[in-house]
This record gives sequence, C-alpha cells and structure tokens, in this order.
Amino acid sequence: MKRFLIFSILCFGLGISLRAQDSVFTIRGDFKHFTGDQIVVLFNSANGGFTIDTMDVRNGKFVYSGQCNGRERRMMMLVDKKQQKAFNEKGKGKPVAMYGSFDLSFFVHPGADIRLTGDASDFPLVNLKDDKNPINEDYISLKLSNKKEQQEINRLHYSTNEAVWNGDKETVAANKKRMDELSDIMSGRTETWIAAHPDREYAAFLYLNSGLTWKSVDELRAQYNKFALEVRESEYGKNLLSIIESRERVIPGAVAPNFTLTDVSTGKEISLSDYKGKYVIIDFWGSWCGPCRASHPHLREIYNRYKGEKFDILGIASDRKSEVIRKAASEDNITWPQVSMFEKRAGQQEINKLYAVSAFPTKFLINPQGVIEAIYIGSSDGLDQKLEELLGNNSL
Repeated sequence: MKRFLIFSILCFGLGISLRAQDSVFTIRGDFKHFTGDQIVVLFNSANGGFTIDTMDVRNGKFVYSGQCNGRERRMMMLVDKKQQKAFNEKGKGKPVAMYGSFDLSFFVHPGADIRLTGDASDFPLVNLKDDKNPINEDYISLKLSNKKEQQEINRLHYSTNEAVWNGDKETVAANKKRMDELSDIMSGRTETWIAAHPDREYAAFLYLNSGLTWKSVDELRAQYNKFALEVRESEYGKNLLSIIESRERVIPGAVAPNFTLTDVSTGKEISLSDYKGKYVIIDFWGSWCGPCRASHPHLREIYNRYKGEKFDILGIASDRKSEVIRKAASEDNITWPQVSMFEKRAGQQEINKLYAVSAFPTKFLINPQGVIEAIYIGSSDGLDQKLEELLGNNSL
C-alpha cells in the first residue's frame, strides 16, 4: 500500500513536471550598444493577471525562460533609467502629453525559442526570429517597414511634451497634425499588408486589432471570405466570424438586446427597457478615447435640443472605475446617466459583446419600440438628419 502511494506521488509529480516543461518558452536577446543605464522589462497580462520581470542583461545579452498556457502575448520595453529620471525631474508637476518609445509586443508559446537581435538604440525596431510561429516574424516585418515613421513619432512625443510645458500651442498642434499624418501612412501600410497576405494568420490578427472592425457587416463578411481557409479556421479568423455574427444580431431593424447596469453616480439600476416609449442614444465611449470625448459637445447639443418625454441618452463608459467615469463626464459637462461597460451581472453577457462593440465611439439610436434605428461607429455623420426626420427640427 505504501509503495503504491509513493508511486502515485512520483507519477503525479512527474506529470506536473512534464506539463510545466511543455509550457516553457525561451527568449534570447543580443543587443549592440546596450548601456549600464538600460534595463529590459517583460510585462505579462495574460489570463487576467499582471506580472513584471526584469531581464538579467550582461554585455547586451540575456536568456529568459518563462511559462505560458498556450499562445499568449507579452510586451517588452527597454528603459533607460538615467534618461527616465531626467525626464521625470524635468516634467515634475507638469502634464505629460505622451512619453516613451514604442513597445515590442509578440507572442510566446510552449516550446518557443524567440531570438531578438539588433541595436539597443533602435529598440523596439529590432530583428525577431521564431522558427515555430510565423505570426511573430510577420509582426516584426511589418513593424520594421514602419521604422522611419515610428522613429519620427517617438521624437515628436518628446517635442510635444516640451511644447506643452512651455505653453507652445502652435507646436503642439503642428506635432499632432504630423503624427496623424504618420499614423495614416502606417495604417495604409497595414491595410495593404492585410490585402497582400490573405493566407497569413497575422493578417486576421491585424484586421481585428487595427481599428478595421468599425466597417459594415457586409465589409467584414467580404474580408472574412478573402482569407484562406486555414486563416478563417484560426483563432483570429474565428474571432472575426464571431464579431460578424454578433453584428448581424444588432443591425438596424433588429430588437436592441435588453440589459441592466448600475448608474455610477446614483447607484440605481438602469435597464434599456426603462427607455421604452422614447428614442434613446446609447453612447459607448471611454475617458481615454480622444474621439469619444471630442464627440461629447455635439451630443450635448442634441441632448439639450431633444431631451424630454421623447428622447434621452445613456452613456456606457469603457472604464472600470466609477470615479474615473464621473470625473470625465463632469469635465465634458455630461448630465445624462452613465454606466460601466465592465460591470458583470449573473446571467447577462458583457455589454460590449452583447452589442458587438469593437471600436470607440459607437452610438446606437434605438426607437420607442426598442428597435435599433441606426448605428454610428466613429463618426456621427447623419445623426442630426436622422433625429430631425424622427423628432422634428426642435431648434434651440
């Protein structure tokens, strides 16, 4: 009996050891011109947790081993401690518009042996080799194609902070305009890459993570059909199909899914059914979202023009903390109720999934019968005309 128990324990321990070994990945780095003031940090936010590991770098080289549950994303940053300290001292007590170099985000997977090489001064625009997962090499290839634009944007980050601290509004505006131009160039390059690589899983990943899912259901379906069969059957192909199928359930003419969430100011429950009998705009936004905040003055005009028995607005904020939502709403002079997109209730699907929201801002106009009249993703062009058709001019 004792021998059986010992054997069981050994087998159980061996099983754990084998499973742990199966989940191990390795990252090897070899950077030129790495200084003693620099550190390499790896962030892991997979599976709802968050850990930070600092690499043991010697002469620009390091070897790191970690564990993962299947394929997971990691983010790596190179931080210059001396430069960081000088920046913090210079900007102490002053607002920071933007900061830092671009990060290096890639996938780890069981058995991975990922090799990073290049010049530390160019980080994160370095070479990445991963023989077992081409998605990583596709990622770095596209990233390096944007090297010129990314380096200029990074310089503009620091220039913008200097301008903000010095009250130089003209430079801030000029920098923003230039960064928007550079971002458009990189976005165009991304769309071109996706179109040219329908057989690559990374193309589906890019499509899902490059703001392209704001397009219509027909456009999403057309893009899905362009992907090769193996891409459609991949993790990201299935995610895209899920978005399409969800969107098809919340199109104009469909009944808006009911939900119940908590008003972040009053603590009272708010249900969509409470708005039956009136037109209501559901505004998906976030305190962190520039275009969302920029759309609020227009929403205020609409609210002040039509509010009453026939019209209302409900904000659904993509922020976890109620105080953050309340602060942003106050800054934007918002007086209509606000709930959190992240509130979870038993038996109720997460609200962003329920409404297939993958871009911000997104606005749903729902009629008195609870049917979706129109959806506005990003721009609200046409909303005024639609409301005038439904509610009349009602000029202020």
